[in-house]
Amino acid sequence: IPKAWVKVTSSLNELGSGATNTNGNIPITVEIHGGAAKTALALAEELVDQYADTKSYLWRAYLTKTMSASAVPVVTTLTPTLDPTSKPTVTPTEAPVSGSP
Repeated sequence: IPKAWVKVTSSLNELGSGATNTNGNIPITVEIHGGAAKTALALAEELVDQYADTKSYLWRAYLTKTMSASAVPVVTTLTPTLDPTSKPTVTPTEAPVSGSP
């Protein structure tokens, strides 16, 4: 998964030094954004599959050596927010005038 398609949205820095769950694991939340080749859901499923296979490419990285193979990633699909803008009008409207030139 390209780094540009993944964003860490919660980390140990945000949660504080004592932030662990009941199993002693440190939870990390990431947002996965799709690209032209794959959807975000397909990428998330690929990541979960790699996580389940301790011989996969994911486990070869230095920092992933600190991950727990027994912890199972959770994939949550977010619903996009509705467009907050008005619908386009059928005919063009005048642009608002503000101040003098």
